[in-house]
Amino acid sequence: MKSLIGIPCRRMNMGLPRWYSTQQGVIDRITESVTAGGGVPLFIPLLESARDIRQLYDVCHGILLAGGADIDPLYYGEEPEEKAKGVDPAQDRIEIAMVQWALHDNKPLLGICRGMQIMNVAMGGTLYQDIGRHIETDINHGLSGEGFEEKPALLVHNVAVVPGSRLDKVMKPGHVMVNSLHHQAIKEIAFDLNVTARSHDGVIEAVEHRNQPYMVGVQWHPEVMEDPSQTLLFADFCHQARGVAKSAKLGF
Repeated sequence: MKSLIGIPCRRMNMGLPRWYSTQQGVIDRITESVTAGGGVPLFIPLLESARDIRQLYDVCHGILLAGGADIDPLYYGEEPEEKAKGVDPAQDRIEIAMVQWALHDNKPLLGICRGMQIMNVAMGGTLYQDIGRHIETDINHGLSGEGFEEKPALLVHNVAVVPGSRLDKVMKPGHVMVNSLHHQAIKEIAFDLNVTARSHDGVIEAVEHRNQPYMVGVQWHPEVMEDPSQTLLFADFCHQARGVAKSAKLGF
C-alpha cells in the first residue's frame, strides 16, 4: 500500500502565449522524490473554494509543502520590505490552512524551504524577510551571483543536526553539507516547533514539532541534492503517511 501525498501547486509561467502562459504545477524533482520514497503525488490546485481544497486534503495521507516564492509578511505582522517577491495570496492562504488542518488531524507534513517557513508562520512564528539585510553571514544562502543560479545541487554550507532529533535518527548525519536556495529565514520560531539544525551563522535549517507524530521542515532542497542520504527524508515521510493510509484503510 502506498501513501497518497498532497502537494499544493505553484503558479508557473512557461514562456507560452499570454492566454496560455500562466499554469499551475509541481516541479518534477519533487514528484520524483515522493515516488522514490514510496508515495503517490496528488497535485492540489490553488482553488478559491476552501471546501474544495479541504476535500482534496482529506483524501491525502500526508502533505508536502514545497519551495517557492515569499510569504506575505502581513501574516506575521510586518510590512513588506523591498526584496519581498512573488507573493501569491492563494498559495499562502491554502498552505497555512493545510498546516492548521494537519496539526488538528495529526497528519504527517513535510515542509521544504518555503514550506518550512510557512509552517512556522502558520503556527505564530516570524521570518527575516531578507537574510542579507538582517543577518551578518559569510554564507551565500541565496546561491546568488554569476553562474550559481543553474546549480541547485551545489553544496554550499554545513549544518549541525541536533542529536536525538528525528532528522538525526533518519539521516544520521551529525553534520551534513546542503545546498542553499533561499533569501528568507525563520526569525522567531513558533512555540511548538523545535530547532533541529542550524548553519554556523545561526540560521535555522530544520525544525520539528514538539508533539506531532510527524511534522518536519528543512530549509535546504533535498529533492535536487545528489546525496543518497537525502532520499531517506522522503522515505521516512512517506512511511509515516503510509501508516495513516493503513489505519484509514485507504491507499494504493
